Amino acid sequence: MDESIIKMSVVIPTHGRVDLFKDTLHSLYLQTCKDFEVIISDDSPVEEDREKIKNIIASYQKEGMIIKYIFTKVNLLQAPNTNQGLNIAKGLYIRILHSDDLIAPECIKQEINAFENYPEIDLLYHNNLFFEDYLDFSVYKKEIMLNFHKPKDWLNGSIFTDTILPSCMCFRRSLLSEVGGMDENYKFLCDWQLFFDFLLNSYDKNKTLCCFSAGYVGWRMHDQSVTSTLFIDHFLEHENFINRIILIYQQKKLISKRKLKQNIYNATKYRYNRLLRDLKTYNKNSTKFVTLLCYMQFLLSRKYGIIHILLKIMFIPSQLISTIFNALYKIIFKPKDCIEKIEKKLVFLWK
Repeated sequence: MDESIIKMSVVIPTHGRVDLFKDTLHSLYLQTCKDFEVIISDDSPVEEDREKIKNIIASYQKEGMIIKYIFTKVNLLQAPNTNQGLNIAKGLYIRILHSDDLIAPECIKQEINAFENYPEIDLLYHNNLFFEDYLDFSVYKKEIMLNFHKPKDWLNGSIFTDTILPSCMCFRRSLLSEVGGMDENYKFLCDWQLFFDFLLNSYDKNKTLCCFSAGYVGWRMHDQSVTSTLFIDHFLEHENFINRIILIYQQKKLISKRKLKQNIYNATKYRYNRLLRDLKTYNKNSTKFVTLLCYMQFLLSRKYGIIHILLKIMFIPSQLISTIFNALYKIIFKPKDCIEKIEKKLVFLWK
């Protein structure tokens, strides 16, 4: 294919995981539209993995795919590794695809069509499909619907507790030129930051966002993800990110002070809930008591955590009273339900 007619650039940051990378590249080979280039930005620490990646690339280049390979040094981390790929993208439109994710055969064709049919769109995104080992996109195939909405829908609150995965984002190169790439000060939240900066730019220019209803992007769940072990760092980065965008909200007066306070609270609650969830996952072979101790240790080092614990302790008596009264109410006014529950437990014990 003539490189001068490339419409889409697909940037794949890689870091080892060769078998998963091969699946990702194959999903691009199966695309019904061929007007795209692939940029592999590699920071794999093992030389053998880098050679394997080059060999896989060579086999697909023989099939006619336009693939460029970049390697500067090992362990660049997500933001610098992605940026070095974004910097040489030539397509009118750009998408990032992580080296363990997949896209459906019609994905790039539909993305290009959306940009060409709706010039008011600079950014579009997908809802992802979760999978582990295998994903059959045909199972989720349905008539596509494009949902249009304003960036303010996200900026009103959703961005404080949620983001769009990089593999689910597609954007015009002009948008990237105005915003810049990922912030390399972030190790984990660089994708969240990039999506927020895209939203803010679209808001300032009164642009429209587009969300694809069909399942075109598969997000692979596996234990090799760094966020599964470095969740404290993720917690602290999210705190830093929220503090940064609070200043922007105040400067631009995006929402009311009351709404902003509510969003700050929601972000804080999200952060601590996620930490507890990650601790449970990480300590899945430990007892609940050990996990709780780890969580308490972290809570006691934070102002919000201390307040949270004190409030819980203060309201324990009222919770106990409420529980007792609820139990008495059921015994007195719903004796039949109570008898049935007791009987079921006794039958189980008897067996």
